Amino acid sequence: MNCTGQAQPEPILIMSAIRSLRRPEARNLMPVIIPRSGHPISRRMIDPSALKVLYRLYRAGHVAYLVGGGVRDLLLGLSPKDFDVATDAHPARIRKLFRNCVLIGRRFRLAHVRFGSTIIETSTFRRAPDPEAEGEEGDDLLIRRDNTFGTPEDDARRRDFTVNALFYDIGTYSIIDHVGGMADVEDGCIRSIGDPEVRYQEDPVRMLRAVKFAARLDFEIVEEDLAALKRRVDDISLASTPRLLEETYKFLRGSAAAPSFHMLHETGLLDRLLPEITGHLERSGATDDPENEAFYQYLFALDEEIGAGRTEGSNSLLLATLLLAPINQALVEQGGDDASCWTCPADEVEDAFEEVARPLFRRFGVARKDVDRLRGILLAQRRLLSRSRNRSGLERSSWLPDAVTVLGLQSRLEPDLEDRHAAWQERLEEIGPIEPERRERRRRRSRPRRRH
Repeated sequence: MNCTGQAQPEPILIMSAIRSLRRPEARNLMPVIIPRSGHPISRRMIDPSALKVLYRLYRAGHVAYLVGGGVRDLLLGLSPKDFDVATDAHPARIRKLFRNCVLIGRRFRLAHVRFGSTIIETSTFRRAPDPEAEGEEGDDLLIRRDNTFGTPEDDARRRDFTVNALFYDIGTYSIIDHVGGMADVEDGCIRSIGDPEVRYQEDPVRMLRAVKFAARLDFEIVEEDLAALKRRVDDISLASTPRLLEETYKFLRGSAAAPSFHMLHETGLLDRLLPEITGHLERSGATDDPENEAFYQYLFALDEEIGAGRTEGSNSLLLATLLLAPINQALVEQGGDDASCWTCPADEVEDAFEEVARPLFRRFGVARKDVDRLRGILLAQRRLLSRSRNRSGLERSSWLPDAVTVLGLQSRLEPDLEDRHAAWQERLEEIGPIEPERRERRRRRSRPRRRH
């Protein structure tokens, strides 16, 4: 049965055993081992740097698995963005084995093994914290420390969702499943490990991650999880603002921003995370069909640009896409139906920017450099449509490529702008790479030495 209760064919003979791992009593069961013949993952699909880490740990006598989203994505035929490793070797031992290793983290030490620009995150198996044993105070279930070593099974069960808790064993080329994740990958389900009500209280950001994975993988959140998520939406305010900002960037940068934000809106999370966006959607009379709303059309266009590799999605570009429709709406309310970033004077755009964006930036603590670049991107839109030849200052601006991308997003709504966007694309190719702007450092005035 899949998430919706419909029958599915069984592509793997041991699938019934895997599904039994979902039951509460499954904690006492042995994991299901899926041999190489029962799954599609080959070593050729794994990053060579990750293989180096796995094999060095394995040959040094340690247990070492490829873990997390990398295993999930390989099973789905996707290209993983990251390859993570989990092992029974402690951080100091990992650093001894790898001279190209840097230990990071305060709550829990992680090893970053560097191969040029590639980083293989390597962690020691850990277990879920025991609030009573560790002296946690308070009535809530929020996890404040997560720094206790454990077994491979402990490590699998402390992860958020079953599809993220699969291990690939480099020694036997098999997949180890402690929680029924293989069946959920087959069925297209996002399911918490354990009681979702408890897991969302332990870490409210898991609610955002559930939406992110469901939208990005085109999976469904199982009914029990979805019901718990809707009951716990207010708990998102307990999460730290840096983590919420990071997850917002991940939504926008993951090539599935439009379905992600639509799902956030449907579950009620959007109103708690970004009330400015919810207010815009309500004022604009958005229907249940996201294709009829400019906000979602910008997101669809951004997904295409990032998915096609035409932009890496800087923080400023992501914020511009997120706020473009609300800012344009504020301009319409001030100046009429034809008002937008492409028609209004700079001071009016600046006023709308301050009205819409400033509360959000203050709440999340958005970096000043990202705010300044965003302001430049928006104020440049009218200049991009100008035929003036005096544009040397504009062409030296480091944010010009992002400004041209935003013009391209608008051209999806207004085909008349396509020619102008194409002309600027050609101009960018002529200009070549633009050096980032550097701020001049204040020189300290040297004091004369005292003579004794």
